[in-house]
Amino acid sequence: MKPMVHLWKRVGRWAVRGLAAVGGVAVLGAALQFGGIPWKVHLFLASDGGGRESGADGWTPTHILVLGGSGIPGESGLMRLWYAAEAAKAHPEAPVWLALPCAEGDRNDPAAAAYAEELRMRGVDPGRCEPRACGENTHAQAAGLVRALEGAGSSRVLLVTSPEHVRRACLAVRRAAREAGADIEVRGLAAENLSLEDHGPEPDGAAPAECAEGGADAPGSGTSAPEALRYEFWNHARYSLDACREGVALGYYWVKGWI
Repeated sequence: MKPMVHLWKRVGRWAVRGLAAVGGVAVLGAALQFGGIPWKVHLFLASDGGGRESGADGWTPTHILVLGGSGIPGESGLMRLWYAAEAAKAHPEAPVWLALPCAEGDRNDPAAAAYAEELRMRGVDPGRCEPRACGENTHAQAAGLVRALEGAGSSRVLLVTSPEHVRRACLAVRRAAREAGADIEVRGLAAENLSLEDHGPEPDGAAPAECAEGGADAPGSGTSAPEALRYEFWNHARYSLDACREGVALGYYWVKGWI
């Protein structure tokens, strides 16, 4: 019986240590939500390829590609279409391609029709919108984009997607273009306003201070403890969850050789 007793004692000790480690990670993770790290990771994932302002340095896209997201009326789908419509109006010569899980060029597909209708309501000619670079995931859509631009010469593509997805999408397109020997320059447009701090109301209802990309103080600096818990914690928890999910996806794509 003594060996069994020793075994159970050892198991108990490891269980206690395991619970302590899990508790420590949980406490550390909760503490991080009150700092600027989640926001900075969010910005890192949302930035790639020369910034989000496509015309800031004279760069003009030859194509605008909207990655599908959650569909209509999903939040990410609607946000992507709003930013895509603004980009389409800023660059009227660029066709608007829709990357969806449907057949190439199938304008009658329900999802494609819903996306085109949403863009029409926002001032974009439906004739400019066409399902291209279709696929079930980012890798397939990147490969489809390269195929669609085969023989088109030098192309500049503006990818419109959710902030946390910008970096992986741009890396996937660049990798697919390199493998195919295609001349495609890609930049990402994050479907979210990242120029402002993300925290609760300022005193006296003042507008939030601007947050310069890459070098700003942590969002929410100067807020009271109740405001930090009410506004910062849950927003940063969402950023952290998105970052964890996207980190796993980036790792998977790297292992598969897709980025």
